[in-house]
Amino acid sequence: MTIKNTEGLTVQDILGEIQYGGKFVYFEFTVSVLVMTFKKPTDIYFIRSGESHWGKSLPFTLLSLFFGWWGFP
Repeated sequence: MTIKNTEGLTVQDILGEIQYGGKFVYFEFTVSVLVMTFKKPTDIYFIRSGESHWGKSLPFTLLSLFFGWWGFP
C-alpha cells in the first residue's frame, strides 16, 4: 500500500498539517459478480487540513454504486 497526496511534503510539513486537521484515510469499494463479492481497500490518502475528501472518494463510490450491488452476499 502506498500513501498518496504526500508528494513534495517533508515529515515536518505532514506533522504540521495533522496538527491543523490533516488526516490519513482509505476508502473501501465493492465489486460483485453474481455469486462472488469482492470488498477491497484503496491506497492510503493524505487529506490536508481544509481539503475535502469527496473528490478522492467519488470514483470508489461510483464503482461500488454501479458494480457492487450485483452479487448475492
